[in-house]
Amino acid sequence: MFYERFLALCVEKGIAPSAAATQAGFNRGTVSVWKKKFIAGVDVRPDKDMLDKICKFFNCSETWLLGIDEKEKKPAPDDGSERNYGDSVLMDAFKRADESTQEAILLLLKLK
Repeated sequence: MFYERFLALCVEKGIAPSAAATQAGFNRGTVSVWKKKFIAGVDVRPDKDMLDKICKFFNCSETWLLGIDEKEKKPAPDDGSERNYGDSVLMDAFKRADESTQEAILLLLKLK
């Protein structure tokens, strides 16, 4: 849940996950570890200090970021309706892409 929400925040902000890490004030290699664990089916839970940095950077709540609170949907820029099937497919493809492809996608989204 955490990593999916972290990625969604990165997409919303138009920034690569590694760049978000650097700008938020933690090691970008940490994001690679999260991605590997996510792909392996492990739900990552960063320590309190890192969570604080991420929440401050993205202006979101810790409970939402960790999947505890569903009410605050920071990454949803629209009317709050559920994602459709196409959105899920796109997000899954984004998550499976390597970091350079993710960065290219984020750059393209920023040009729009």
